[in-house]
Amino acid sequence: HESQGLRIGAGTKKRRPIMVNKFSNEYVRHIFSTEEKRAIAEDLARKVAELKQKEDDKKAIISEMKSKIDGLTAMLNVAAVKLNNGYEMITVKCEFTPDWPGKLWLIHRTDNGEFVKERKMSPDDLQMRIKWEASGDDDKIPENFTPAETTEQRGA
Repeated sequence: HESQGLRIGAGTKKRRPIMVNKFSNEYVRHIFSTEEKRAIAEDLARKVAELKQKEDDKKAIISEMKSKIDGLTAMLNVAAVKLNNGYEMITVKCEFTPDWPGKLWLIHRTDNGEFVKERKMSPDDLQMRIKWEASGDDDKIPENFTPAETTEQRGA
């Protein structure tokens, strides 16, 4: 073909152009071999296991954080109630002193002597007085004695 050749002058041979291969990257389908599929399957299994572990770790962290937040919330609520009320109820050792004429127990804290309250004596408490008087030691209450609660004191 003359159109492909070069004429350099009369009587010269036709020259063919030299073709140079060209290269480019094209997006094509690659069908996986059995070995490649096995490698992909192993990678997939590892990643599924890793994802499950990360999800379990996340649940544990969230649970731990929720527990800490709940604890702090409870402490805040307790502090707010204390501040709002101006006091808190605690259990302290108290001394019961009989007021026989008034048929009452006078109750005082042993840590600071503060008067707590008075409690009506029960019929059992009043019977104990008779036994103490008979023993000649009516001012001394036995150390193991605990005043009885009346139905009224129990809230019934």
